[in-house]
Amino acid sequence: MIQKKQKKLTPKQLSTVIAASVLVFLIILYASVSAIIGALEAKGEDDGGKVGPEIIESIGESTYAGQAVAYPHFRENAVQNLDGEYTDEDGVKQNFGAIRYDLGVGKADPKKDFIFYYTDAYNNREIYLPPIVYAEEDFNYTSLYGTDNSIGYDVYKLTYMMVAVGALYFDERMPLPAEGAERERALNRYGLGEGERKTITVTVLDGEENTVTRTIHVGDLAIDGSGYYFTIEGRDYIYNSLSTNFSYVLNGFVSLISSRLIAQGRIENKTWEPYYTTDLKQWKNTLHDNEGDVVPTDKDAAVIVKGSSAVSLYGVGLWENLDEGGNGYGLSNNRELTLRLNSKTADTVAAVLRGAKIKDAGWQSVTVTDIVNSNFVSDGARYTYTIRAIESHFTDREDITDNTAAVGDSRYVKVTYDYTVQTDESAEAYTSAHAVIDMQKLNTGIPQEVISAIKGMTVGTLAEPLEFDVTYTENNADKVTYTYVVKDIVQIFAPTSTGGYAEAETIGPASLVSYSYALVLDGVELEAASGMIDLSQIEDGGINGAIKASLMGKKVGLGQNIEAYKGPFLLQSFMDFVSYDIDSVEYYVTEELITSLEFVNASEREAFYGESLYKNTLTGGYSIYALDSTASEAVARLLGGISIDSSSTTSEGLVGTETVAVGLTPANMKKYGLYKNTIYFEVPRTITPIKSTSGNDVYDYFLDDRLGSTLYISDELADGSRYVGSDMYDVIAKVSDERWAFLDMSFVDYWARKTLAAVSYSDIERIELGFYMDDIYGEYNFRVDHNEKYIYDGKLYDTMPEEGGQAYDQVDVKVSVSDNASDTLVKRLLDYAGEKEISLTNVYLHKWSYYDSLGTENFKTMLSVIFNTHYTGTFSDLTKEETAALKENGRLAMRFAFKIKGEALTYGYDFYRIDDRRYMVSLYRESPSGTRTEEVHDFYISAFAFKKIARSYLSLLNGEEIDEDEGYPKISAAQ
Repeated sequence: MIQKKQKKLTPKQLSTVIAASVLVFLIILYASVSAIIGALEAKGEDDGGKVGPEIIESIGESTYAGQAVAYPHFRENAVQNLDGEYTDEDGVKQNFGAIRYDLGVGKADPKKDFIFYYTDAYNNREIYLPPIVYAEEDFNYTSLYGTDNSIGYDVYKLTYMMVAVGALYFDERMPLPAEGAERERALNRYGLGEGERKTITVTVLDGEENTVTRTIHVGDLAIDGSGYYFTIEGRDYIYNSLSTNFSYVLNGFVSLISSRLIAQGRIENKTWEPYYTTDLKQWKNTLHDNEGDVVPTDKDAAVIVKGSSAVSLYGVGLWENLDEGGNGYGLSNNRELTLRLNSKTADTVAAVLRGAKIKDAGWQSVTVTDIVNSNFVSDGARYTYTIRAIESHFTDREDITDNTAAVGDSRYVKVTYDYTVQTDESAEAYTSAHAVIDMQKLNTGIPQEVISAIKGMTVGTLAEPLEFDVTYTENNADKVTYTYVVKDIVQIFAPTSTGGYAEAETIGPASLVSYSYALVLDGVELEAASGMIDLSQIEDGGINGAIKASLMGKKVGLGQNIEAYKGPFLLQSFMDFVSYDIDSVEYYVTEELITSLEFVNASEREAFYGESLYKNTLTGGYSIYALDSTASEAVARLLGGISIDSSSTTSEGLVGTETVAVGLTPANMKKYGLYKNTIYFEVPRTITPIKSTSGNDVYDYFLDDRLGSTLYISDELADGSRYVGSDMYDVIAKVSDERWAFLDMSFVDYWARKTLAAVSYSDIERIELGFYMDDIYGEYNFRVDHNEKYIYDGKLYDTMPEEGGQAYDQVDVKVSVSDNASDTLVKRLLDYAGEKEISLTNVYLHKWSYYDSLGTENFKTMLSVIFNTHYTGTFSDLTKEETAALKENGRLAMRFAFKIKGEALTYGYDFYRIDDRRYMVSLYRESPSGTRTEEVHDFYISAFAFKKIARSYLSLLNGEEIDEDEGYPKISAAQ
């Protein structure tokens, strides 16, 4: 579900990532603030006034700060790596460590810091490099370190670890028997037996830059809590430490990791950053893990299987992992994998999973392959292929690695191959590639004689490699549609006569243009980015020439969505793949999208949705509803780490109270209940205010360099907290905040705006009204004519006075009525005059109230009554079928609809009498032909509120002044 546009790095680029990161460690704790060091080294110390033992220098003991240390003291900056053991909550001994990295910031003064590694749940040694490392170019790795301020300073727990091993104070030394049972009894007494002790190994540089390794075995905490018992590798003594800092090692890896879940704002624009979220989505999920549950065949699901991803048989260095027959794949440890039925998962995988039963005893292990064709080619380029091996051939249900069975009529074949690409400009060679060939495609570009030869081959290395050429064109290559869309134009610069640049109004052939763009393949946006383009350096023709041509004459503006280029992208006949060995189907998860929204600039907000900061981006279902801006902002505040105090404006990002696990594995997801709720939250990392193109003083915002995170959230725990997992930081943390209650609410109860409408009268073109009650009936049409006037010195002018003035929209409302309408003043006046419509100004006998006629004034009051009417409640506890039945059984009492200027659709409201105290509100869009779309009926209003609205309309139609507080008109309710 992660939609973040990340910059992907290969393993070879890892050192570059770390070298480019500015990782500032708390060296100052050691170099400048000696008081803090003293506090750290004494933390937990309680020597009771004892005088330490005499030092035995011959075995390596020494003194530091007047006290005995088990070996010569060293500072944190001497440590090269530290390796520790701890017992996890399941009683399993685990390993982790911190490795020193030279960040290469100048040879004279290199900056060094640590990165973590740990043993994961599958017993693999992993370097802790969560996606945030790759997502932000200036990422500071030390922000991943957990901190502790128990001595009054915010100190990294890693620092405490270094202090624990660097200043190994002791106040007691007990000799150990040389060997045998007596020695083992002595060790076991203090928790130092081989099965119970924890081992810490630290490698440091001494004063001569020599590498020295220290190995410490840690046992029990002393009975008085002052420190731990420990031994030094190679010595026959048990020591009692004077510090409890070993606890930072023994508490385990996760205790050293920050509980940060969402990144904090940028330094230069942290203020209000989360408000401008470019994407926020919430899902409610259901876990299906009962034996016999069937994976759905008609919708998407995340399916968790027990198995492993299969590495190609012919991968370098994997021969030792092959089975006894020398066939098959080199497999990693068996683990749980999450595969999806749709999304990027190929049909071959979905065919195996759809309809499968959870924990089916009859399930047979299968190897399935996910095929993704992403090998792009240049039109007219010649590819020379050399197939060196057939890895396997397969169908939807079977991956055949038997080297005695010929490929025959199998559709897919995996091959190992080399290839060279020859274009007019260059040639480039690639080796040890692996791919799938679809044998049933007719226009593959692969010669027919090659296809025939492959069909007769069996799995294994070819005695004679198969070599052939393919020149790809639009006629023999697979295609995807590639579209380059210019989304926003932020700034335009034109060259000056002095050789510089100045801001310009329109784009010319030599302009510098700051803009954002999107790359779209087959309708799916793969990348969104921004930058500066120098049009003077772009020649005509090709994709770049098309982009340049599309920009000519354009001005600054957001949301332009210029389709600068659209054309086919050609693909090789050799397709990428990932194979999975599936042993069993464990469970699956289905999801329901609750809300989807994004910040929208003031100049781009739809008139019907009023002044809401956010646009509802749901499709179908609840997409017609305006969002409750206050409720949406509250979630943005929570996720962005902005205090609930409205005076706070600083985005600190979401941080939990403690880290409980690292790794969003299916096992951890299930253990911590994270399959319940999902949120995707995306914010821009640069925010540029630009003046609105509407010409007024409103500023829009250019939002770029987006960072998105997906959170997985449990139900509320007994103590009111929740577990939250972050894909961006790859951690699970406990979060205590009452603001998560929205997760347990429906869309209409939390996200939807609770007022009937909030549209400015200046945007209304027409209002349609229908009464369908026993004694009040008929249909009316209020047509709104807008007249531009100007106010100066308290007077109204038709044109702008020379002295200037304020623009004013003076509306004239004309009313028409159906022939069968019940009696109103408007009906009588029209019948008397024989006219089709009448102005409200005439209905109110030409009376004026300041700049508006009395009719216009009351029209605005009628709108105010509607806008100030709130929904009383929802039918959220009913199914959609049950609310639809309420509508069918109710009686339509009234209908009104807004027609907005510039929009073809009208926005309608139907009111159904449910009982004596409630009216259901049905909200919908209606096309000019009368077709309704996106109709929903989840809210109800009180009978009092309904009668107040009806009364305001009736007052308007009878030329009466509207009383906004009068709620019981003399009308009968619909029967």
